[in-house]
Amino acid sequence: QGIKKEPVIIVSGKKIYEEEYNFLKRVSTGYMEGKNEKERVTIAKCEQILLKKYKIIEDISYKGFLEELERVNQERKATLKQGGILYGPDTFSPEVYYDYKLSEAREKLYHEILMDEVTDKEVKRYNSETVVEEKQIRYQIALKKYTDILNRMVDDN
Repeated sequence: QGIKKEPVIIVSGKKIYEEEYNFLKRVSTGYMEGKNEKERVTIAKCEQILLKKYKIIEDISYKGFLEELERVNQERKATLKQGGILYGPDTFSPEVYYDYKLSEAREKLYHEILMDEVTDKEVKRYNSETVVEEKQIRYQIALKKYTDILNRMVDDN
């Protein structure tokens, strides 16, 4: 008879079991400096939830991530076998793939959604302090919005 495992923590209703917890405490999302294990895992899961909310990432389960990693690595092996060219490693470690996937997802959210939500009023307010290209201002404001949303989510947990 199997023993039912309890989650290590629950973040925004998402249960995080030991294997995922041990993985997430090792990844870096850029918001981790000076944070303890539990905070690191909470930040990582909140960021996944945020990216799913904006439909940038569909599956945020740990099982889904591992399956995707396996699929990506198989595709990379097949590409090499067929004499194709790869950028980056032949195969991704879970940590490197997680970082890569999250960086890509974050940039997509900034550029395709959050920058469009920046108002001209926000740009003018920002630009009164320094003269910068408007696209760069929108990016900076989008980045701040993302960080603010993520921080609110983490604080709620």
